[in-house]
Amino acid sequence: MPYNIEVDRRRHRVRFNATGIYTQAEAFQSIQDMVDHPDFRRDDDVLVNMTDVEEVPLLSADILKKVEFDKALIANLGTAKWAFVTPTDLLFGFARMYQALMDDAPIHVEAFRDLGAAEAWLDDR
Repeated sequence: MPYNIEVDRRRHRVRFNATGIYTQAEAFQSIQDMVDHPDFRRDDDVLVNMTDVEEVPLLSADILKKVEFDKALIANLGTAKWAFVTPTDLLFGFARMYQALMDDAPIHVEAFRDLGAAEAWLDDR
């Protein structure tokens, strides 16, 4: 599995660390794994760290499917801030597309290129 999930109860934060080749199936499974995690709480903020991802074999249509899937889980996710940290232009573009498509959801999504900036944004409550 090219990702792990860490839940920090003190900070009310979930951190995904993705590595290697990160497929659409893994993207769907990772959100389900987060919701099913025994320490996850509704309204936890999320940091998606993709700095060690080498490839994401996705198309724009796949992002639309991911948005639909995630919006179906909104009752479990609540309101939170989600930060995506991406190392490449392609991943940053996908994160910005996801951000725009989630604009009407109670989750506030932002894309970042810098892990420190993403963490500072999440810390600003």
